[in-house]
Amino acid sequence: MKRNQKKRLVIAIIILMELVLVTGLGIFYVIKKNEPAQSRLDDYNSSHKMYEMKDDKEKILNSNGEKVVTVTRPDYNVVNSETASQSGVSTTYGPYPLTQVDTSYFDDALFVGDSRTVGLRAYTDLGNADFFARTGISTSALFTYPAADEETGLTLTQTLTSGKTYKKIYIMLGVNDLSYGTLETFIDEFKTAIDKIRLLQSEAVIYVESIIGVTKGMEASKSEKFSQTTINERNAALESICDGRNLIYLDVASAMKDSEGYLTQEFSADGLHLNSDYYYLWTDYLLGHAAAEIK
Repeated sequence: MKRNQKKRLVIAIIILMELVLVTGLGIFYVIKKNEPAQSRLDDYNSSHKMYEMKDDKEKILNSNGEKVVTVTRPDYNVVNSETASQSGVSTTYGPYPLTQVDTSYFDDALFVGDSRTVGLRAYTDLGNADFFARTGISTSALFTYPAADEETGLTLTQTLTSGKTYKKIYIMLGVNDLSYGTLETFIDEFKTAIDKIRLLQSEAVIYVESIIGVTKGMEASKSEKFSQTTINERNAALESICDGRNLIYLDVASAMKDSEGYLTQEFSADGLHLNSDYYYLWTDYLLGHAAAEIK
């Protein structure tokens, strides 16, 4: 009798231990599954070194310094299709043809930018597009708390993880980066921002919009901060990292330039931002330069 009781006790202990183990594994799975996006970004920041420059190639490296994807500027041709697909990079070659679309094209689009994008939201109709726009934001501060959208109050991380899958993400940044850093640091920060966006929205094709210029008068009065030459150099660098497929360059600024390459004076009262009546130039350009294949 005592032997049977002891046997039953041992069996009960074993069952209890198994229950504890299974429960523990279940809790761990739930925690990892619901890990905050910011934690995933922190892990990403500490475990990746992205876009190391060497010769005329750019390498995406992992924490061990091992090559994950190699691309050649400006084509971004993917060498390893398996690892490329894991990183969210399209393995299909060739740029998308850009054609005319209607505003429904932006139903699954997110526009990211500074005060100029604040104006785009305020003075235009881009259908059901979403926005992350904040006055004064720079490329380096894009994912820095407490930088939040001026209407939704959400950070970019929160916007990208709100539950909506974006097929297109438009980025207009750079004017607030003009007064500090070098061309190289600006491009490095821009690429880092793209990597983080792709981490949270891997299905999106990213449109890189050229930095809208300044008027000749603005440059003359604040040349130490707003140089059209610097803007042109940074736009050329932005265009060079785009392949027309994973990253699509849109020369939005060209729709607003005067004969000397500056922002047309009559389009801007302050020399920096478009007057409300002229934001249609921006939207008309977007509607006329879209990859219709992306649906």
